[in-house]
Amino acid sequence: MKTVTPHRSQPTKLQTLATKLQAALTPPLSIRCGHKDDRLLILAEISAEQSQETDQSSLFARLQAAIESIQSDVLAAVDAADALPVQMFLRVKGQAQPYAMQEFSLASAGAIVPATSAIVASRNDIVATKTTAPLALVEADLEPTSDRRWRDASLPVGVLGLGVLVAVTAFGGSLWAMTRPCVLGNCVPLVQAERLRETAGQTIATTTSAQAVIDAYDQLTKASDLLETIPPWSRRHDEAQSQLQLVQAQAGELQQIVSALHLANAAALKSQNPPHPFRTWQEIRADWQQAIARVQQVPPDSPVASLAQRKLTEYQANLATISRRIDLERQAQAQLNNARSTARIAEAREGVANSVDSWQLVQATWESVVSALQKVPATTMAQTEAQQLLAIYQPKLAASRDRATRETASTRFYNDALSAANQAEAAERNRAWSQAVEAWQSALTNAQQVPPNTIYHDRTQPLLAAYGTALARSREMLKTARAQEAAADDLDRTCNGSPKICDFSFADQAIRVRITSTYDRLVEQTMTQTRMSGDYATQADLLSHVNSLLRALAAISENADLPIELYNSDGSLFGTYKPEFSGYVPR
Repeated sequence: MKTVTPHRSQPTKLQTLATKLQAALTPPLSIRCGHKDDRLLILAEISAEQSQETDQSSLFARLQAAIESIQSDVLAAVDAADALPVQMFLRVKGQAQPYAMQEFSLASAGAIVPATSAIVASRNDIVATKTTAPLALVEADLEPTSDRRWRDASLPVGVLGLGVLVAVTAFGGSLWAMTRPCVLGNCVPLVQAERLRETAGQTIATTTSAQAVIDAYDQLTKASDLLETIPPWSRRHDEAQSQLQLVQAQAGELQQIVSALHLANAAALKSQNPPHPFRTWQEIRADWQQAIARVQQVPPDSPVASLAQRKLTEYQANLATISRRIDLERQAQAQLNNARSTARIAEAREGVANSVDSWQLVQATWESVVSALQKVPATTMAQTEAQQLLAIYQPKLAASRDRATRETASTRFYNDALSAANQAEAAERNRAWSQAVEAWQSALTNAQQVPPNTIYHDRTQPLLAAYGTALARSREMLKTARAQEAAADDLDRTCNGSPKICDFSFADQAIRVRITSTYDRLVEQTMTQTRMSGDYATQADLLSHVNSLLRALAAISENADLPIELYNSDGSLFGTYKPEFSGYVPR
């Protein structure tokens, strides 16, 4: 085997490795390689658009697959004879530091240790506290040092003899054990575990950040995993076990606080984008209660005791907030259930309502339903269903309010119609025809205004015809009464004299005039005397006076449009003057 010192113009093995990795990637990425502290550093640079559009886990998976595909070249590039820790970094072009890192161990026998990752992005520290953990990678880490040398080994040309083949076959049974970590060569897992334990210890001693404590716990867990890979037949096994006890002791001190932080983080995530169902709030409350129980188990002398105390205060406040939220959800659900129950009562009352009072009760019940739904808080899960029910029940409230208003009007118009009819009947009995006409008109108007589809509408229909007939009759009687009033003055002038000629009275549809006995005797005596004396002139004057009386009575009958019944002094009917005949009709 010979050693070759490269010329300065020749690419280094790491540069060559970077070129091979770029060729192994589809699509290719810009790759740079470095070697520091027995670790292979692989930096993949991507554009800002790629960082937004491509999932970083898929980028790491592609990069690790490419590394595994040229495993022998990778190990040869850094002269690794045993397990090789590989750290992969993602960086946006133009930025100084990478935004994500993932690492795994590449063993010479082809075994791959499960990868772990550190994502450099803002994470919620339970109660929305943001932390950032920058990745330590500088440009110098990506280039080999000036005095770095490598060896290019080649196998001698020849054919293996049978004895060599037998030896290799016999040795194959122990080959796997010899290629396990820390059996041959340097014990890289032990070095890495020690470094991780020390870093975690420094972090715990100097930080109050919850995320830093989680990272320290993850480092201790990773250190434990590394130490457990060292087999019992390794010469470094006892040292690894001692380190493992220290690591597990440190991790044990953090277990309760880390568990609490994870529970709190889960509770905080579940709380996002409220409202949530009642059961979800109960799960969130249970998470906070468990988180509180865990931090309360952190001993006072623990290196994270101050962090535990601070988180205890925060978690108790969050628990109180969630408890209030649960109470609010419970109250909102109770309001919703009460609204549903009241709605069923409103529907039942609506089905049997038969009076203005019962319809007003229906309206009041629907108002209670709508009011209860409107009071359901907007920040609760029940509010969504409340809005759906409001869309159903508000029209029912409007309909019941309209029905109650129409029933109120119906009742008022019906009762007013009855009252006016009673007043009209009383006026008729008193022959106060003007008042009777006015009252019957009011009764008919109120009856006509009773709204349809109401309780009193059907009851009012028979009254319309009766009130119309009574109104017409009263109008006729009023007309007659006014005619009689007008005729009374003319009759006074006609009947009064010396001696008095006649008396008059009014019937429903006629005027009754009766000749007085004094006037009757005077006419009879005068007629008798004039016949005996032959005084025809006086006789003619008397007949002219009687005819004038008859004509005057006829004129009064014509003006009043009422017949006049003329009676003799003895009460016998002399005759009736009828305007439609323009003459007297004998008895």
